Amino acid sequence: MTFKVTNALSLLFLLLIPQLIIAQPYITTGGGAGLGEYGYLEKDAYTYATLHRNNISGIDFLSARFWVTDNNSGNGNGVEYVYHTYDGPDGNWNCDNAVYYKQTLNYSPSNFSTEWKAGSDVYVSVFGKQCPVGSGPWLPSAPNGSTTGYNEKHFQVIDIDNSPHVSVTNLVGDGNGNCSNNKVVASFVIDPGSISGLSLTRLKLWNNGSAQETNDIPNGYLKICYEPSTGSETFSGNETWPATNVIWGDWNSDYQYNNIYEAANLSVPISGKTRFYVTLCDLSSTFSQGRTVLFYIVNDGIDFSPSQSSNGSTSLRTDYTNITNAQTVLPLSNVRLSGVSYSESNNIEMIVNHFYPGTKFMILQRSDDTRNWTSISTYDAMAENITKKEYVDRQLTNNKYFYRLKYISTDGKVTYSYIIELKSRIKNTSVGYELITSTDGLPWLKNYKHYSGAVNILVTDASGKLMVSQTASVNRNTTLIKIPLSVTNPHGGGEKYSYKFVH
Repeated sequence: MTFKVTNALSLLFLLLIPQLIIAQPYITTGGGAGLGEYGYLEKDAYTYATLHRNNISGIDFLSARFWVTDNNSGNGNGVEYVYHTYDGPDGNWNCDNAVYYKQTLNYSPSNFSTEWKAGSDVYVSVFGKQCPVGSGPWLPSAPNGSTTGYNEKHFQVIDIDNSPHVSVTNLVGDGNGNCSNNKVVASFVIDPGSISGLSLTRLKLWNNGSAQETNDIPNGYLKICYEPSTGSETFSGNETWPATNVIWGDWNSDYQYNNIYEAANLSVPISGKTRFYVTLCDLSSTFSQGRTVLFYIVNDGIDFSPSQSSNGSTSLRTDYTNITNAQTVLPLSNVRLSGVSYSESNNIEMIVNHFYPGTKFMILQRSDDTRNWTSISTYDAMAENITKKEYVDRQLTNNKYFYRLKYISTDGKVTYSYIIELKSRIKNTSVGYELITSTDGLPWLKNYKHYSGAVNILVTDASGKLMVSQTASVNRNTTLIKIPLSVTNPHGGGEKYSYKFVH
């Protein structure tokens, strides 16, 4: 075989083929190599890229070029960011052909702005900077614009939401072994965005509480179920339970009492945003009272199907993720928290059988979003003989509130109770007005409007019958206006009234 080189440019191109095509730098995979191990990236997690020069000589540094787009069709409009394997103007390869691996800094999701969200596509490829140091040419051309580098990998973004959830409870069974009533000890939501055809195949958890594997938590009693996430779902026992749903303490010959639980044979379809519940149906008959559970998703403890074709990986890049959100105290604490919502207040009841030894304070907390909590009442667990406490919460400006108990021990340790949810019966009577009740039992009008003058107050019973019609005066932007109104209930306590304000 013969060939003819027509000019010097062609000869140069042929000489460059072994260097630029046969031995391309690449993103390493496996063996704790960072980004290359994954097929999916959690929205709030981060990692680095380990780059391999792959026998290319004369390299100053390599770079990982990210192209992120929320357009599923591929490399369309998006945001680019480049992470280098050097620190300083001279780089850290310094044209040393003996060095093969270098790591970039951790990427930051914030660098990709609104393009980085559940369902987004992430394409990462490799650029090189040739010697001489600091001034050599870029390979393949330039680390910006629409140029794709070597060894491009495809990833997709998935969001794991671990916000505290009302279904998480501490009322786990008492060790009778019947496993008849599942209680939620952890919960989280998987949001795939626009990704379809996704299934959860693996979940690995770690209990950072004091309850012990097998001794307190029977092997095989930790299970998982799921349902579509609407934002208001709670565990009722009617959720979907996959055929294989046990999160084992001895999975894959792990017989050590290390509080690691895993299910690697799951097949749970993720059809849109999906809430998962981790349940414990009973404690061991040998459990130690007062032990706690605090479950985390283990670092990189989630896998999905299908794998990403560019790297064959099913793994989701995650950080340790708390899905219990607070130390959940098992039976010994034995404080029952309950509540009833009335038209003017939420009445909270705390029945205390006994506290966990060393408990110093019990604090009642309130929230309207389960994220931000306000302490509204504190009880001295050591000085007071607490058996039953009641709290009447009249500071109601929203239609829904969450309550929990916070325990502080003498050594400063903080634990929490389960969360209860109360939907207030406060009536948002008209846009800009709100009716609340003062401590003397009389109604007050809360005025948010830029209106001053008379308002006609109409009061009807549950059947719509007019009980009272009265006029009151309000001032613009006045916070509270006491209404001179007294309604006598002809049927005794418990009647509900509706209020309407017309101006």
